[in-house]
Amino acid sequence: MVHGSSRTPRSPKDDFAELLGDISDQRMSRRQVLRRGAMLGLSIPAIGGLLAACGSDDDDDDSSDSGAASTSASGDTGSTPTAAGAASTEASGGSPSSGGSAVSGGTLNIIQTGSIPDLDPHSAYDSDASAIFFGTYEMLLRLSGSDTFEYEPMLAESWESNADQTEWSFTIPAGVTFHDGSPCDAEAVVKSFQRFHNLGLGPVG
Repeated sequence: MVHGSSRTPRSPKDDFAELLGDISDQRMSRRQVLRRGAMLGLSIPAIGGLLAACGSDDDDDDSSDSGAASTSASGDTGSTPTAAGAASTEASGGSPSSGGSAVSGGTLNIIQTGSIPDLDPHSAYDSDASAIFFGTYEMLLRLSGSDTFEYEPMLAESWESNADQTEWSFTIPAGVTFHDGSPCDAEAVVKSFQRFHNLGLGPVG
């Protein structure tokens, strides 16, 4: 006589718990986390969180299986934006950089929760676009750490205002250029501010 199995079927919750256990015990590479997360139907932000928990160890040499759960953007900047949803930075060739040293070139992989509306910093100012801008453009000043009232130099070396703060003077280093080699001087900064105000698309108010 054949009896039916009395085994209780696994729930998605059980599968997810097993995945978390494997990650915490460091039994999975990043590629395996991507694969399992996609099979479980996890969202891209959830998989990004799992990848962050997984760390930088990737011992899976199966280069034929691409991670379908990530989107990538290539650039020539060596800085990593503190971005909405950035999950991993790998040097070209697939191996993470070690020792905190800068790596030139390569591919920056970013997991985004939404699309980038515009790559013009004079019109787009949402958090997703800003993640790209901060790795591409320099401002005259930037906020000092996590402070929202104190500023520190970025492109400008120093700055000062008149008594009623209606006029500001910024000093930028000599010889600064844009990516195309054209000079980034006082005239270029003025034209940038004029364009920003004339477009009226960003937070000009």
